[in-house]
Amino acid sequence: MHVQKYWQQKISELQAELKHETSQQLSSELFRKIQWMQETKMAVVISQEQNA
Repeated sequence: MHVQKYWQQKISELQAELKHETSQQLSSELFRKIQWMQETKMAVVISQEQNA
């Protein structure tokens, strides 16, 4: 699934950014964002076309 590919890519980018971050506040924010993204579950909903 394309979305999951890019989601994982973004997580990797944030993790690389976190390794080089020197600000404690920004490090904490990045860590929380990465953690949230890793815990998020995704599903695809396909419905019939409306107004058909």
